[in-house]
Amino acid sequence: MNRSFHKVRPSVHRVYSVKEVLKLYSICRNTLSNWVKDGLAPSDARRPQVFQGSELKRFHGENRKRKSTRLAQGEFKCLSCKYPVFPCKEDLEQVRLSSGPVLGKAICPDCRGPISKLLSATECNRLDDNTNPTTQLDSKDESIGEPQRCLGTIERMHHTNIHLLNDRVIHVWQQYAGRYDPKTVAQHLQAIRDFEDFLAGACFKKLTPMTVSDYRKDLMAKLETGKLMTSTVTHRASFVRSFLTWLGTQPGYKSLDATLSDYLDLPKSVLARSKRTKDKSFPDQEHALQMVAAMPDKTILDRRDRAMVACAFLTGLRASALITLPIDCVDLAKRTVLQDGRRMKAKNGKTYQICFFPEWEACEVIFTEWINELNRLGASPTGPVFPKQDDLLMPDLLGGEVRFMRTPKALCRAFSRASKAIGQSYSPHRARDTLAAQGSKICHTMRAHKAWSMNLGHEDIRTTEQYYGAPTDTERQAVIENLNAPQDAAADRGDLDLILDYNDHHVPRGTPEFERAQRLIEERRRNR
Repeated sequence: MNRSFHKVRPSVHRVYSVKEVLKLYSICRNTLSNWVKDGLAPSDARRPQVFQGSELKRFHGENRKRKSTRLAQGEFKCLSCKYPVFPCKEDLEQVRLSSGPVLGKAICPDCRGPISKLLSATECNRLDDNTNPTTQLDSKDESIGEPQRCLGTIERMHHTNIHLLNDRVIHVWQQYAGRYDPKTVAQHLQAIRDFEDFLAGACFKKLTPMTVSDYRKDLMAKLETGKLMTSTVTHRASFVRSFLTWLGTQPGYKSLDATLSDYLDLPKSVLARSKRTKDKSFPDQEHALQMVAAMPDKTILDRRDRAMVACAFLTGLRASALITLPIDCVDLAKRTVLQDGRRMKAKNGKTYQICFFPEWEACEVIFTEWINELNRLGASPTGPVFPKQDDLLMPDLLGGEVRFMRTPKALCRAFSRASKAIGQSYSPHRARDTLAAQGSKICHTMRAHKAWSMNLGHEDIRTTEQYYGAPTDTERQAVIENLNAPQDAAADRGDLDLILDYNDHHVPRGTPEFERAQRLIEERRRNR
């Protein structure tokens, strides 16, 4: 069993069932029962038990503090689970060593591992004087020595402010939210806990429109004073609203006012007074190619980092998907990459085929050379395109099991070093903005825009237009100033193709292209 409990970090906002706690800490059911006896508090007295993440964190935090304290009379430190324990008297054995001291041997009541300790003369005398076989070592000394340390619930409730009344219904919501990405669930839970803290831990069954309205006012006040950003306030209100909508359908909560969620609608005037967000900075195609060209290629690690940056601009893969890309998902002959949601850390588990974006031949050459180098080293087809640094520095391991990166830290460092060549600092995700901006310049038909958007993994072209590659203030001003310049033949041909797409009902309603097509048609009618 894994006894490194200090390495386990439960989510403080989450509620865990017994089975989830056993899996999280890799322990058995008896160990969890002992934890409850030692002061770990379940959320309520009902069965099956549930435990709040903040309570698990508190319990193990106090246990870690006990490790650094001096042992009490009759207390042993277990070398297996690393915690101070009081052994059962019937398990304790005294052995006098040839050198004189007395060695106490027993069994840890938690992990059942052997424990031992050199006993002082005082401890030996107390053990010899004790004739009651049911009296344990932790209750012998009532007047001398350190007081017994306890991790009971009374001490916990005195020192912390943990709300437990709603844990069981929140745990039910977690099962409902299993369809979401774990990061999304964590954000929802943070908003729900913030709402619960505002209610001072009151039961959700007592919710009224007035309390929900007061929470909305509190969010608006924090927005006005600058304590929270507009994005945070908007998302919290949205997450709590969806939770209240779900809560009203649950047994025991159906008597709640059906309009509770409506009281979280934020006024547009408050959001409009918030500070305008800064322009998103990303490299254009020319600067991106300069970034890749400036990267070194002397060592195998340098070539891996350079290939990662080149692959980001060539395929538009997100960071998590790029570091988990297997070799057999790359087809250099067809110039495609398969994002396999079953094997890669893809957003929403999406699977689709990516064609190499045009006009990135320099990145394609670098990426192809890296794949060929891996094949020469004997890399497995199911292995990673971008192995971890430790495995990469030992080429003999490339024919065996090679590990994928767990985090995109190496990719972020590679982008940081590459962007310094042009005096900037860009994250890997900015490559998608570069590709979106490039597509808006070279795609002259609605069909081309749609294909470009799908190659970025977007089903709806409006997603690409709304969130990626938006022009900065400087670029927008330059475009507006050039509107009076004579239009070339290519632009006229693009307008004609747009009108044809509009007449064939290939332009989605509500998009900028749809509105532009209507203006062009109306202008042609006026000219006639």
